Amino acid sequence: MATTQLGDNTVNTVGELPAVGSQAPGWDLVGLKFQPVTDGDVAGKRVVLNIFPSIDTGVCQASVRKFNELAAGLDNTTVVNVSVDLPLAQARFCGAEGIEAVEVGSAFRSSFGEDYGVAMADGGWKGMLARAVVVLDTDHTVLHTQLTDAIGVEPDYDAAVAALASPAMAEPVPFSRPAFEAAQAAGHPILVDVHAPWCPTCRAQEPIIHSLQAQPANADLVVFRVDFDNQKDVVRRFRATAQSTLIAFRGSRETGRSAGDTNAASIARLVATTRQ
Repeated sequence: MATTQLGDNTVNTVGELPAVGSQAPGWDLVGLKFQPVTDGDVAGKRVVLNIFPSIDTGVCQASVRKFNELAAGLDNTTVVNVSVDLPLAQARFCGAEGIEAVEVGSAFRSSFGEDYGVAMADGGWKGMLARAVVVLDTDHTVLHTQLTDAIGVEPDYDAAVAALASPAMAEPVPFSRPAFEAAQAAGHPILVDVHAPWCPTCRAQEPIIHSLQAQPANADLVVFRVDFDNQKDVVRRFRATAQSTLIAFRGSRETGRSAGDTNAASIARLVATTRQ
């Protein structure tokens, strides 16, 4: 379960957002004319799921307007707006606002909130969906997720769009001592990824790290990949006892480390320590 703020109160969700790199759950929603809106409708397309509590709130309305504006510039991508509002309310808003570039679906009679871990489990809005964004690739693997810190805060639109960028824009750098020391001297935020190609945990970490690199906030993050099998001297230097070890630095200062972690949120927190 995860937490977010609803006014002055902390509320819990029923679960966690799907992990980056995992296969997204399917969905079966109800459209503005009570027609089915399903994941099959967008097969072969990238998807941005804009998830929110109610179309009757100003912040939710703003997010639908913004994604409607952005949608025209997103190649082979469909934005699907999801709430538990009745389709009648959604249709009334979309008609009045001229919302035509995005899809809108109601989860009022589906398990979407439970499947994506976003249904609020307590608080005054129990049963409604917490504000979140999930970005999916063409095969509907998860590229990026965000649960906003507070219901009253708009999602990070730039991060969602950046997650759709070409993978070539964010690749780990093979570790070399001169390059690493140069990055340290420049004061860059650094993540050292002790990696083995045969390691399933390492493979699960890859799309998470890639997604973090693609975020605008991490534009200067340098990821160095250490070959666990062939760079044993470097592995010893970093005191890494296993592959799948991640070590964060800010310049020459180590700010944190983990081993065997495939949780997107906790890896994001580790990367965030490079800015503290």
